[in-house]
Amino acid sequence: FGKGLIATIFCLGMGAHSASADLWHRYGTSQDEAHWRSSDGEFAVIQVVTNEPQEFLKEWATHPDSFFVSTDNETEVNKPIYTFMVFTGCDHNWKGYCDVTVSYKTTGPDGEKFGTGEEWIEMDGWTKRGTPGRGRLQLLRGYMGVNVEDGDDLGEYTIHARIHDKNAGVVLNTSQKFVAKSPESL
Repeated sequence: FGKGLIATIFCLGMGAHSASADLWHRYGTSQDEAHWRSSDGEFAVIQVVTNEPQEFLKEWATHPDSFFVSTDNETEVNKPIYTFMVFTGCDHNWKGYCDVTVSYKTTGPDGEKFGTGEEWIEMDGWTKRGTPGRGRLQLLRGYMGVNVEDGDDLGEYTIHARIHDKNAGVVLNTSQKFVAKSPESL
């Protein structure tokens, strides 16, 4: 996928936020969204960023309906940072299956696309799978890692996500920022 980008599809699924299925009701509605979450009707997503993906996945496997989300969005050069999407409320087709895709792109400190390859990297989010159940959280299958390498600009990067519920015809957009620093500055 090109310099700096690691794209993977994973079947499972940082310190200040506790996410649960009622997060969107407690912290706002579609008119009052933060950049890292979005909703339209019952369909809602949260974008999380972590430089400890194994810890996140372990926490998710243990507490999928109420997991801990770090707000530490810093990483050092040559240590990838990962973004995951948590969702609820996808629409189903006549077979009872959702059809959700997720696309990612990263912009660097200069606001330009970071990495090589496609503008947006599209992945399976939750296709040909049943709905998680009303009000239940689920981890989208597609996640992405970004690796700022030696020679890349230090500073603030943004991982943009576009989540498409094809059955409902709804597209949600989120973004998460992270700061790439030299190991000496951490």
